[in-house]
Amino acid sequence: QLSHRRCASSGDDETRYIEEWQAKCIRPNSFYELHASSRTYFYSVDLQGRLFLEETSPKNIATSLKSDKFLDFFFSQIRPNKTGKFEEYPFFSPCGKESNYIRPACLPIVFHDLTPSNSLVYAGTLLQKFHPSNLRTSSLSGRIFHRLFPSSPSKKSRMQKSGESYGLIKSSIAGKIAENIFFKDDGGMYYVDDEGEWEVGLLPDDQESVSWGLPSSSI
Repeated sequence: QLSHRRCASSGDDETRYIEEWQAKCIRPNSFYELHASSRTYFYSVDLQGRLFLEETSPKNIATSLKSDKFLDFFFSQIRPNKTGKFEEYPFFSPCGKESNYIRPACLPIVFHDLTPSNSLVYAGTLLQKFHPSNLRTSSLSGRIFHRLFPSSPSKKSRMQKSGESYGLIKSSIAGKIAENIFFKDDGGMYYVDDEGEWEVGLLPDDQESVSWGLPSSSI
C-alpha cells in the first residue's frame, strides 16, 4: 500500500526566516573592504539557487548575480574549502587570482528548473540528467536532492572530483517531483511512475548542512 509524500514547502514564514538568517550572516563593511583589496570575496547561495555577494542587502532576484556565463564558470569551479582559511565558509570557487568563499543556505548546487527533456538545470545553464534512482531526501529538513554526475568522464566538476556530491532541488520543482513519491507500509520512500519504482534513500550525513547552513529545526 502506498501513501503520498508531501514535499516541504517554503511559505511566507520560511521566507522571512531565511531573510533573517541571511541578515545575521552579513559582517561589517570593513571586513569585506579589507579582503576585497586582496581580491577575496564572500558569497551566499539561497534555497532558490540564487548567488549573492554576502554583503548584499536585501537579497532578492533583482540583487542576485544573473550572468549565465559567470554563473556557469563560478559553479563549475566550486569545491570544498580546503584552503585552511575562512573555515566558516565550507565551499570555495577560485577564479584566476580571485578567491571566492561561499556559505550556502543548504548546498551550493541548487537545481532550479526541470527541462522538457528531463534534465535538471543549475548555475545558469548547466544540466544534470534527472533519474529517480538518484533522488535522496534529508532526514533533518525533508528537502529533496539529486546526485550530481559529470556529463562525461572527462568533465567532472570540482565538486564531483571531491567525491559523491548532491544538489538541492528547488522547492517548486521538488513539489512536482514529490507528486510521484510515496511511502510504503514498510516505511520506505519510493518514486513511482509508468516505468517502474525506485527507492528514495537518505542524503549522506556529510552532505547535510547542519554545520554551516540555514537551521531547519525552527521552521
